[in-house]
Amino acid sequence: MILTIAIAAGIGAVFRFWLSKLNGELPRGTLLANNLAVISIPVFTELTGDFKTSLIIGFAGSLSTVSSFALEITQLNRAFRVRYAFLTLASCLASYELFDYWF
Repeated sequence: MILTIAIAAGIGAVFRFWLSKLNGELPRGTLLANNLAVISIPVFTELTGDFKTSLIIGFAGSLSTVSSFALEITQLNRAFRVRYAFLTLASCLASYELFDYWF
């Protein structure tokens, strides 16, 4: 199981790296990565066994890292910090609830 978590984490990390290329003045790539990770959790919970655990811990865990979010918040203009933090939190909660309801 540790090997499958490591493989899934590697895929999630590479995917997050690609999405970070969308970052500009506003970290759109990080926002998208965090929302995709949150959306993937209800989808993955429909699976069974170790594969489910590997995808949730490995892929979703490496796709949505708090460290990137925290770093990018500090790099934003003060006027955008609170708005971006709220946008991230609100969109992730809404995404999770929506996909959890569907799945």
